Amino acid sequence: MRTAVYTAWFIASIFAAWASSVPEELVQAANKRELAYRNRCYEWLVRTDHRVVSPRKISQSSSYVLKVRLASDVVHLEQRPTRGKTARTVQGQEFELGEQDGWITTSFCYLDKEVSAFVENSPIFGGSSERPVLSRAETIARIRQGGSLSKLYKTSELSFLCNEIASLRGCFIIGLNPVRILETRWKEVKQASDRWILVGSIKAKTYDPKISEDYPDVSIRVELRKGDALPLSVEIIRPLRSNNQWQRASMKTKSVRKLAGIEVPDVIEFMADSSTASYKVTQTYKLVDVQPLVERLSFELPMGTAIADERLGFPVNYRWQGRLPTEEELKEIAYQHGNLIPQEASSRRHSPILFVPAVIFFALAAYFYFRGRRR
Repeated sequence: MRTAVYTAWFIASIFAAWASSVPEELVQAANKRELAYRNRCYEWLVRTDHRVVSPRKISQSSSYVLKVRLASDVVHLEQRPTRGKTARTVQGQEFELGEQDGWITTSFCYLDKEVSAFVENSPIFGGSSERPVLSRAETIARIRQGGSLSKLYKTSELSFLCNEIASLRGCFIIGLNPVRILETRWKEVKQASDRWILVGSIKAKTYDPKISEDYPDVSIRVELRKGDALPLSVEIIRPLRSNNQWQRASMKTKSVRKLAGIEVPDVIEFMADSSTASYKVTQTYKLVDVQPLVERLSFELPMGTAIADERLGFPVNYRWQGRLPTEEELKEIAYQHGNLIPQEASSRRHSPILFVPAVIFFALAAYFYFRGRRR
């Protein structure tokens, strides 16, 4: 009992220390901003310039459209090329294929309380590398357990597309509260005449779930406008294991527009580079349209979509039949594929009854052994 009391006191103390480090005025302004973004549909035009210096020089440019439908507990993000040609998958689904935009295809991410998913129309090309020809395309989906929109405060493990509205980018695109992103531990909060400046650190594995735990912490600096918590800039620097080596990602608001009584970013610039200067990525986001969200968001897929369902902790493959299988149905599909042992079979497999013949055998062997020795 005493241990539980001390644990509760310790947790409360940690939370109080964190809460006291961020001004209440800022917390309320950021929460108000986040709510103002809900129940709307946003369309962004994105231009990307990707320059690689080593090991060989590469320069690529592309553009695409992001359409975000954001409800109170559901989000749907669609990406499509700006100069795409209409194609069709084997499931009969029409999509846009951007030959001049790095072969970007129509794809989307979806998150609600039951499911989180990444869906793309995957093309297969024939012909030569210089003149590729689309031979076929298929709609495929990767599904995981859903949850609240708070999942967006971490780096998405589903796809890079999902990260367009998660963590760093989410603060500018859909109004996520910068104070809450990536489980940041805020070490310092400064106040200038027109802004709040927050400095903190992030566990490297929280920032990038694919790396090991022993990477050094990531540093973060956030600047928010006083009064309404408009995100002015966010900079994240990730140290590498090599001495004085780092990777950097930053985002800045370049212009604003009015929305629901507050100002929101209208033009945003993203930049990523490293200490080696081997690459540089710049992106410009332009908000081209905002409309009230009128339709009810739901998870829908073309019949026959190829599914990799990871809700059991490992991928279960099947074809979409118009609805999401229940957990029991998913277990049955996994069992049919040989990936799961039924619970009743598992319990029989480990039943003590199975060991009775072996026990009897060894007992008889011991009896006859000692009997022979006494003779």
